[in-house]
Amino acid sequence: MDSTFQTFDHLSRKAASCSECFSEGWVKRPFIGIAQPRWVGPKYWESTCRVVVLMLNPGQGKANERARESKRLLQGLRDGVVGIDDIFKFQKEGMKLWGKPKGRFLDYYCGKLGLDLDEIAFANVAWCATEGNNYPRKMLDCCFNKHTARLFEILEPRVVLACGAKTRKYAADFAGITVIKLMHHAHRKGKVVEKKELERVRKELKAIKAGS
Repeated sequence: MDSTFQTFDHLSRKAASCSECFSEGWVKRPFIGIAQPRWVGPKYWESTCRVVVLMLNPGQGKANERARESKRLLQGLRDGVVGIDDIFKFQKEGMKLWGKPKGRFLDYYCGKLGLDLDEIAFANVAWCATEGNNYPRKMLDCCFNKHTARLFEILEPRVVLACGAKTRKYAADFAGITVIKLMHHAHRKGKVVEKKELERVRKELKAIKAGS
């Protein structure tokens, strides 16, 4: 494990040990009430145009078999008995099912938008899911300042795709990074609007890569 990935691994363990937002009573724990580091592709670090897809939060989810295994792995990461590679291996399989209908998540970012999953990273402003998907501003600010800002220092992206209006305030704080606005994959604006949006973003990404 190289030093950059070691730093990322350390940050992920630190975030998994954090419970400030829950202990302060700002939010309540869902079934998986622990920080969930997000995917960083194996080719991300060598990519000429490091792209991070920034979203707001992990969804609350349901207490099913996959959620129980995810919780076990995340607790193992926190306790130092599970590696981040194990988290990513499990997460890569799970991402195929994310979204409504199932598969909408990867179809949007890697299918329609054309991103290579192995070359990109995902991140959330808030690393923890919450009961009722409740994300007050003070929670978002706290998590961003404690963990997410440091994550971006480690990832050193060239481009951030800010998915959804609430992520854009935080993306604006990243100096020297091109921020591209993008609708969240779970938007309700219809296929026509989505097609136009994705065409715009593909063109912006193509122009950035051409200038590399």
